[in-house]
Amino acid sequence: MLGIAERMGLPLAYETDTDLDGSAELFRGARSVIFPGHDEYWSAGMRDNTLAIRDAGVNLAFFSSNAAYRHIRLEPSALGKDRVVVVYKDPSEDPMILKDPSQATQQWRLPPDPRPESVLTGVLYECNPVYAPFVVTEPDAWMFRGTGAKAGSKYVGLVGVESDRLMAGVPVPRPIQVVGDSPLTCRGTGTRANAAYYTVPSGAGVFATGTMSWACSVYGNTGCRGRSGEQRVPETSGEFARQVSENVLRAFAAGPAGRTYPARDNYARYVSPPSRMSFAH
Repeated sequence: MLGIAERMGLPLAYETDTDLDGSAELFRGARSVIFPGHDEYWSAGMRDNTLAIRDAGVNLAFFSSNAAYRHIRLEPSALGKDRVVVVYKDPSEDPMILKDPSQATQQWRLPPDPRPESVLTGVLYECNPVYAPFVVTEPDAWMFRGTGAKAGSKYVGLVGVESDRLMAGVPVPRPIQVVGDSPLTCRGTGTRANAAYYTVPSGAGVFATGTMSWACSVYGNTGCRGRSGEQRVPETSGEFARQVSENVLRAFAAGPAGRTYPARDNYARYVSPPSRMSFAH
């Protein structure tokens, strides 16, 4: 993903998760903030600052799935500030539950203070492992320009290894436009993966691919392999992912994308019931 942005000649800056945790001010002047790969573990500072950045008109792109899923804290060690990642996957085991329940670590979507990642990404993490074609359902959407995609076009292997979906019963920014709706089977259950784009009053646009394999697919099958090493991504899927990525990066580098490309809400068409899958991650 970085290679694409650099070859396009876009003006780039690089920050870390701890930079994002510490301050939204570092991102003043940015046109977009890009999360190029699997980015599961988020602190409260990361989440709050990203929302503030978006609401100041800065675009966001999540070129993966399972983003902002697990709540963590950063604590100091003898080596300095923010050197230890704290995550109790059961909040009842976290001593913070008695001091500040909002800072107890667990999935962001769960009690004692539920804050689903869909508020940020528009979609919600659902399942692992998955392997399925990415199915285009809104071929006229701006991010598909130059791909040759038509309604129902399938791109083998582009949905994996984890997937997100537009689910009912959770907060979702509106208007939201689902542009990919990909049937799949995970752990014996039929479900779907969704790619989506939404816009907010600040003018910011937010794009989420809904699949973890996106970032590794942009160079074909060099980085995307299943656990058995058999699940490969054909070059045609990589070409599609590259073109869409370039379209998103170019539009997002130009300024608040929602002003040029307001999302066309189709929530009612694509939303589906909450997941019944339950498993540790």
